[in-house]
Amino acid sequence: MVYTKSPLKSNPYGIIKTNKGKTGIVSTLYAVYKPLENTYPEFVQIYFEQDARMNNYMHPLVNKGAKNDMKVSDENALKGDVIFPQKEEQIKISEYFLRLDNLISLHQRKPIF
Repeated sequence: MVYTKSPLKSNPYGIIKTNKGKTGIVSTLYAVYKPLENTYPEFVQIYFEQDARMNNYMHPLVNKGAKNDMKVSDENALKGDVIFPQKEEQIKISEYFLRLDNLISLHQRKPIF
């Protein structure tokens, strides 16, 4: 799991994404975390893709600096509370959204006549 506090218009407190197994170098702008045994990384990304959920989670953990920059330590980014279902259900939910994303992509590629 990676977190960056780089602000975006819809996510002023940063974003959380999952490494999809690709090797490479991670910028120092990202904090890297290993999920707990009972947590499915893809589910965490899906959970935090909803802008309001991500912003509500991060808002109390972030302090704005004097230059209006984000001040959150790597440790504090994990101090928010979340309630996840059991790992087996996290996997099923993640697989469902992956199939849905694939279906949407297929329909977007269809030529319109």
